[in-house]
Amino acid sequence: MIIGLLFPIAIVALVVFGVRALRERQSDVPLGQQIRNVFLYLVLLVLLLASVSGLAGLLGMVADRADLVVADSSELALNLSLLL
Repeated sequence: MIIGLLFPIAIVALVVFGVRALRERQSDVPLGQQIRNVFLYLVLLVLLLASVSGLAGLLGMVADRADLVVADSSELALNLSLLL
């Protein structure tokens, strides 16, 4: 349970440190554009994690072929929708 909490905490810490680094850095890019970029990267990270979750589910279904015949099709639909 504790290990499962480390990953989200690490992501939040990286986002906080990233925003602080963006604010401290002197550049020609306005602060609004920097915040927009951080938000875009977070959305892309969430989409990547969802795709990886769908791929892992599909690979898990392929690896466990014994139950594939009696498996519920909703699990397959969920994994395909996460992958795409």
